Amino acid sequence: MAKTATAPSFPATFDAAVITGGYQTETCWNAYVNRDTLCVWEFDDWLPRGKIVERYSDWMQARFTKYKGTPDQPRTWGDAGNLIHHALRLGIVEEQAGPDGERGWRLLHRELRWIVEGTGHRKRAVQVLGLPPAAQAARDRKEEALAKLRATLDRKARAKAGPEIARLVESTLRYDPDTVVPERWNTRGPVPAWTVGTRLDACAGVVREAHHAAEIDRHAVTDWIRALKHEQCCAMGRPRRRAAERAAQSPHAEIPEDDTAALEALL
Repeated sequence: MAKTATAPSFPATFDAAVITGGYQTETCWNAYVNRDTLCVWEFDDWLPRGKIVERYSDWMQARFTKYKGTPDQPRTWGDAGNLIHHALRLGIVEEQAGPDGERGWRLLHRELRWIVEGTGHRKRAVQVLGLPPAAQAARDRKEEALAKLRATLDRKARAKAGPEIARLVESTLRYDPDTVVPERWNTRGPVPAWTVGTRLDACAGVVREAHHAAEIDRHAVTDWIRALKHEQCCAMGRPRRRAAERAAQSPHAEIPEDDTAALEALL
């Protein structure tokens, strides 16, 4: 019986990268390291080298179509080792031998301690957890203030959108009174699941207030209005299309052959 070939591994390349680091890019590097480490570990607490390389390869290929590194290439082992180097530097993981003495690393923090703030040339990595007490307190106050600001902006956006949402619901019903709530309004919008397939005129009030009930943010409000406009456009053509379909049908129903024979026998 032929033996299955073992995929090549490059632990020395990995170990060297853990020591030297190799490279880092951009001002957001720490945030990217934090994010990538959490994605590699997924729900595990501890991982050995081989599993880290495998997960790292899968994650990078999912994020970047140009990344072609696979676990059977030494470059991939070096890239994964570089990730560990910086995760150690940031205190996100620590080295810990496995039950059989295998070299591995334990995840120390599952929450993001570094995030990306800003856009364009203002984009940078900012530490939000694990700071000295005074700095952490200041950061927490800033986060609380930002959260309140976001909530206020979202609430104002929902209030501002109310009249337009009501108008779109009304015009959709005017174009097609038989409109029913489409599934995408629940899967990609704020309306509750029970409304799907229900006549819109029977739950128009629920639809008009759905963005308030679901407390969607201002970006979701924009998407919701776009979805309502799409349905309005569809409603404009539906009655004409249904009329054309009815007109295309035969005005007289065909009598089945068996019924025709029975009718002839009676005559």
